[in-house]
Amino acid sequence: MKNQFIDCLGVAINVGLTNHVSGNVVFNMTENSAKGLSSVMMMGASVTQLDDLAQSAICEMVNMVTSNAATALSKDGIAIKFEPPALSQSTSKFKVCNSNFIGIEMAVDELPFEIVIGVN
Repeated sequence: MKNQFIDCLGVAINVGLTNHVSGNVVFNMTENSAKGLSSVMMMGASVTQLDDLAQSAICEMVNMVTSNAATALSKDGIAIKFEPPALSQSTSKFKVCNSNFIGIEMAVDELPFEIVIGVN
């Protein structure tokens, strides 16, 4: 559990939640992690910078993850709508929600990656 703000690792992709639940899901990662995940989404293509194509690929991955979660929750009667992912490159603090949130830290191919879920 964390309190309201995260320290961005370099690349943050925010998905706003609305409907029965309001808040945010933030995919927080280093720039190298973002490049690696973009490469995987682009079937192994080399990604040396986070250009528009790489950003689109990683936002599509976020869309896939969040829509799968929303589908699973809807089966339990929790209807969630989400806003399109918004990618930002920063190392500043980011407000996730108005209270505590859950942060899940992991490594993807040894690269740091965090998913935070905050509900208002």
